Amino acid sequence: MAAVSAAVKNKALRMMADTLAGSAEGVLSENGKDMEAARENGMRESMLDRLLLTGPRIADMADGLKQVAALPDPIGEIVS
Repeated sequence: MAAVSAAVKNKALRMMADTLAGSAEGVLSENGKDMEAARENGMRESMLDRLLLTGPRIADMADGLKQVAALPDPIGEIVS
């Protein structure tokens, strides 16, 4: 990734965000299957909460990708 330009990386991040947001219905459907399997296997409630996806959680994930794309590219930066 260090050899790829910031513009390419940021475009990829924005595309991931758009794809995630646009696929929310399918992601939620599959997550429901994961949740069912996890319950059947006795996963603790605290872990189930971490596994559970909701519309707002997916939107937050997509927003997070966009926020990362808006940051300056740290490749090549030296921090003390």
